[in-house]
Amino acid sequence: MSERPAESSSPAPHGTVRRLRAQLPRLALALALLALSLPLAYRLFGPRGVEVQVQRKIWRLEIEVERQIAELGSAWCDELPAGAQVQSQRLVGAAVDTPATAAASADAPLRAHCRYTVPTWRTLWQASRQGVDPEPPRWPEPELTQGSQELSRQRLGARHQFYELELVAANGQRWVCRQPLDNWRRLPQGRSFRLLVDRQGSANCASVPSG
Repeated sequence: MSERPAESSSPAPHGTVRRLRAQLPRLALALALLALSLPLAYRLFGPRGVEVQVQRKIWRLEIEVERQIAELGSAWCDELPAGAQVQSQRLVGAAVDTPATAAASADAPLRAHCRYTVPTWRTLWQASRQGVDPEPPRWPEPELTQGSQELSRQRLGARHQFYELELVAANGQRWVCRQPLDNWRRLPQGRSFRLLVDRQGSANCASVPSG
């Protein structure tokens, strides 16, 4: 009795090729989806924020210049503020809110009500000086004068200081972040860091590093 030769269990080469060709569209679709998902994955799981560089360090110092004027007001004559000068006065009865209180208010004593002026300091204008680091911040030196409507010579009032970093990204987008003086001094021009930016493109200046 003759033995039959063993049949090969491996598939024909042309069958494997056909299967690979059938899978090519699926493979291409998977690769396309992967390529599309990479930018989203980077935004979700990659480093947060936008890489920016300190391009300029700007400072601005301001001083309010005040003048003293005779401000007009009105009040009960026995409740005038200090320094008030009475311009006119009249006797006024109690206010009548309802008919039930009308009779009682008719017998109430009259009270003096005054119109007055009082010397008051008001901001007339604001002196400002601005520069860019390394120029050191310097306060403005406004010239004080006296106008015809002022009671006294002008004086220097409140002072304001603003220290800002101008930040630029690689695509040219810019932001300006105000900083405390100490941190403004510590961050050198050219320093790079990641700045948090929302979907509207507004910078979260609290994400600026401390030095």
